[in-house]
Amino acid sequence: MTNEARGFPGRLQHLRIAAGLSVDDLASRAGLTPATVAKLELRARRPTPAAVAKLAAALGVDHEALVPDGDRTAAAPAVAPAAVAGTAAPSPNGHDLTRLTDQLMQAHRGAVQGGPRALQSARRAGELLMRIKDRLSYGSWLPWLRGKPEISMQAARAYMRIARHWPRVETMAAAGRLDGLTVWSVAGLLSGIPGTVRDATPAAAKRSGNGQARR
Repeated sequence: MTNEARGFPGRLQHLRIAAGLSVDDLASRAGLTPATVAKLELRARRPTPAAVAKLAAALGVDHEALVPDGDRTAAAPAVAPAAVAGTAAPSPNGHDLTRLTDQLMQAHRGAVQGGPRALQSARRAGELLMRIKDRLSYGSWLPWLRGKPEISMQAARAYMRIARHWPRVETMAAAGRLDGLTVWSVAGLLSGIPGTVRDATPAAAKRSGNGQARR
């Protein structure tokens, strides 16, 4: 039996591999955690309509290509009237997104100003970005981020990469591999291409400091 015939989990894995993506790559594109994607492929977690929609968009396919007819493990996503680009999904606290955004900006300032806690601030910013992304309606993440000129797309990706790989960051820091490096250089190391994120340092970071990640 081929992967494509095994329902949603098999199709998810087949399409991911066909696209040349690792579990981490797909998770990053879809705004999910690597653990969630892995569990979905292993049938260890039931996919939500929102997760299916995010994965389909990340893979560049429509819902039907990802979910076979008759597969009840992943229902088609409902189209909610409020699901308009740039709006937040309903939450128990109407001020939740504003509160998270305020905390994000504070963490961002700490990351770009440098100093001994720059990496901690970058990690916090990454965690907050992922939480905000989860709360936004489908398709509204990029418009929301574009409305925050203080944080470039490259910086947002750097923060989220640091947050997702924090145990590895701690290991490298303990070995002295991060001494004197900037937040952007650390994110570049995590991507396997040192220097790529450093070159994308936001203008705000250049004005405020070098974002050094000294312990």
